[in-house]
Amino acid sequence: MPFRLTRPSEQQIAAFLATALGLAIVLILPAALYGWRGNIDLHCDWWQTVTASTPPNLLNQDNISLAALFAKWFGSAGQTRLLAAGASLTLVRWASRPSRSPPSS
Repeated sequence: MPFRLTRPSEQQIAAFLATALGLAIVLILPAALYGWRGNIDLHCDWWQTVTASTPPNLLNQDNISLAALFAKWFGSAGQTRLLAAGASLTLVRWASRPSRSPPSS
């Protein structure tokens, strides 16, 4: 595993570069319409909306996220974020594990 982290494949490098380019375009593109100051204000307002609206919606009956699951079980304390992040990372790790073929008989 550490060898993989230190020597990424060409496919991993290409995926990283494509993701970085896409993220840069998405973050910079609104500047063409709103200008640089407007772009920064737009992203700051978005962040405020996301962080202010999430906690009240965690206990909503229609919210089925992992964060909502843990908030409903344990309350909306700081441990909820940690549990949701840990569960998410565990699921990602489990989903990205190498596939194993069934034993032959």
